[in-house]
Parts: sequence; structure tokens; C-alpha cells
Amino acid sequence: MTEVQVGARVVGSFHQTWISGPMLPEHLAGALGGPRDGVLAEYVVLESQGVVEVPQGMSDDTAVSYPTAGRDGFLCYVGRTPG
Repeated sequence: MTEVQVGARVVGSFHQTWISGPMLPEHLAGALGGPRDGVLAEYVVLESQGVVEVPQGMSDDTAVSYPTAGRDGFLCYVGRTPG
């Protein structure tokens, strides 16, 4: 994995420690807004593997919708209802 540079524009993944494979109980412990604090803040500290750099030219409004849209799409794919 390539480390994210300090000052880079990033969005956080909903599950900070679940990158691939089956969802395990320890991955649930890394859920933002669940066991971990959410992100309603100006600055937050996140896992380096739990963020994705925002492409140049993408607005903040669009970028912040990606984690939730991705999570909801995945849940629908595996047959669960988002929410």
C-alpha cells in the first residue's frame, strides 16, 4: 500500500479496518459512527488503510458522498438493506 501524504485530500472508509475478505467482528469495531466516533468534525484521525485520496477536480460535496454510496451499494449487492 502507498502511504497517504500529509495534507492530501482524502475520504474515510466507513469500516476503517475492513479492506477485503469476509467481515469479521474486529472489523465491526472499526466502524465510524458505531464503536468509533463519527466524522462530524473539522479534523479527524483515521487509519492510513481506511482512507482514499480524492481525485483532483472532484468537489468536496461529491467526495463526501462516496463512502456511504459505496457501503450502501455493497450491502445491496450482498442482499442486506442499507440503513
